[in-house]
Amino acid sequence: MLPSLRSLARFAGHWNEQRFILEPDWKSKFLLGAKTMKALLWVGSLAGLIVIAVSFSATADLSDRYAIDVHKPDKAYGGTTIFGDNSDRKNPVLVEVDMNGRVVWSYDIQTDRRDRGRGDGGMDVEWIPGSDHILFTQRSGVYEVDRKKKIVWSYKAPASHDADRLPNGNTLMAWGWGDDSSDPEVREVDPQGKVVWQWQAAKHLKGEKRILDLEGFTHTNSVIRLANGNTLVSLRNFYMLVEVAPSGQIVWKLPDLITTPHDPEILPNGNILVNTREPQVISEITPGGTVIWQYRPNQQDVNVVRYNHRLPNGNIIFAERTKIVEVTPAKEIVWQLRLKHVGADNANKPNWLYKAERIPADRRAVATHAFAAPSETLAKSGEAVLSSEQRIREQARRTALDMMARMDADGDGRIARPEFAGQGVFENIDTDNNNFISVEEAETFSIGTLLRQAGGERRGGGRR
Repeated sequence: MLPSLRSLARFAGHWNEQRFILEPDWKSKFLLGAKTMKALLWVGSLAGLIVIAVSFSATADLSDRYAIDVHKPDKAYGGTTIFGDNSDRKNPVLVEVDMNGRVVWSYDIQTDRRDRGRGDGGMDVEWIPGSDHILFTQRSGVYEVDRKKKIVWSYKAPASHDADRLPNGNTLMAWGWGDDSSDPEVREVDPQGKVVWQWQAAKHLKGEKRILDLEGFTHTNSVIRLANGNTLVSLRNFYMLVEVAPSGQIVWKLPDLITTPHDPEILPNGNILVNTREPQVISEITPGGTVIWQYRPNQQDVNVVRYNHRLPNGNIIFAERTKIVEVTPAKEIVWQLRLKHVGADNANKPNWLYKAERIPADRRAVATHAFAAPSETLAKSGEAVLSSEQRIREQARRTALDMMARMDADGDGRIARPEFAGQGVFENIDTDNNNFISVEEAETFSIGTLLRQAGGERRGGGRR
């Protein structure tokens, strides 16, 4: 039963009934009357209810940030989704939602762990199955928080984009948001915080072309420990993935991933899932660079993809700045969470989601495959790594065919001026000035665009 205001007023008067007795042995006691004890119980009950109400209100406020635009339970992979939310840069938070968008757990990132007091745009969030803890990055370091919202482990050193808890208990982490050529971009630390392995890119990239000069020397945005003990590293500013041996030597590389590759993942078949920009596309590629599958989200609706992952049912979940989306291999959207009140335009760029992870419904670890090393998969297949020219031509051809599929409304194999309306400068592609864009013209235009991007024409600009 809740205490009334009148009861609380009476409680204030009951403090006069307290008696302080100084005994001869100098031991002191507070004696409270029975009424005072009742009042204390009332206040305790009220305080508890206030805490519950405030907690419920905070969860409700967070839930109001998100909308579920699509949910097809028969096709989506069920569970909860954990992600970092920087839509309020001064109050970044880790959030876990169910399939209906209801917040089931959250953690406010404390001020002393933020970057200059703000949330970190390159925040990784990883679920640790054995403990049900959450591993996350800020530029101040890597942190592990339990479900009671207590930090149980941390490593204070520059970190961004990616951190993984390895089977041996060590933690592998990246540093790319502002790295310089003297920094180690990859570290492995043991549970006591001792660095047991690190990799400094500048020592091993001599002669490699640095295409983008922005937000660091390499802007490393992903690290993966492979089954053979090597490490896969994504070097955004070099448009390149590399496989690094424990000695630091690069034993495989895939250059000219145009533009700015993010978050590569080794699939069970040895291929690589990775996303690139301009156009925004998620691709499954072989270690030689051949494209096996691609998904091109609506470029007006999806601004910058940062994360992609293949779920156990074969679907792909990806996170972009304002949305988390799950698509089938047939490219059907079966679940989509959207940040409310944040547009998909660059004006709202600081307010973004970054990475997300789907936690299985029973919270049990899903059996994972060993991450096959690209160097070994390539050797077994006998495939050669495509040259830069071959990769650009293949990508341009796919871009042209995608244009036809989206814009050729009457199916005549070409794009008329009205069909192209609002997509750009028609005359830049229609080189024969016949008021139609052919597949060949679209491909030629795309080759020119890709060559300019590969040559670093966009140094320091564009969507990253």
